[in-house]
Amino acid sequence: PVRDVSDLWKSFYRPVYLCLLMTHKIVTGRYVSVAIDPLRAPLFKVFEMLLQIPSEDILTYPKLRKTYFALIGDLFERSTNVFQHMDTPSFLKLCESLQAAVRHSHINRLMTNRALGAIDRLSSSMDNFAHHFSNTDMIPRMASMVWSLCLLDSRWNA
Repeated sequence: PVRDVSDLWKSFYRPVYLCLLMTHKIVTGRYVSVAIDPLRAPLFKVFEMLLQIPSEDILTYPKLRKTYFALIGDLFERSTNVFQHMDTPSFLKLCESLQAAVRHSHINRLMTNRALGAIDRLSSSMDNFAHHFSNTDMIPRMASMVWSLCLLDSRWNA
């Protein structure tokens, strides 16, 4: 059966989007100014909710996509230690969403820039995340995608 995208947005993804939007405003200090470390437990609850959403659905809804990658990008920029304490399957799913953003760079350049920024910060502090990548080929796949985008995609070489 074909699912009605507007009903799914209203019933499920709009509340998720609003939660993400508020979380992003809190993390970036635009709602209240708080340190990120005390928010670790609530952030993990937000991540649990996010990780239930298939990457395809994140990419389908523009508001959700924009807020999701803004939050992830800002968290990687401001406090990578939040991600160090995630369980490995959740962390890898998060990395897969970053890969999806790069793979679908034709959808939205800002989304791809946020994902690339998060990948850059992830790679620059790889020592902190090595335990997540010990049994996976995620790093070579991400590196290959980034290099392919930089070298072969004419939109990024202008």
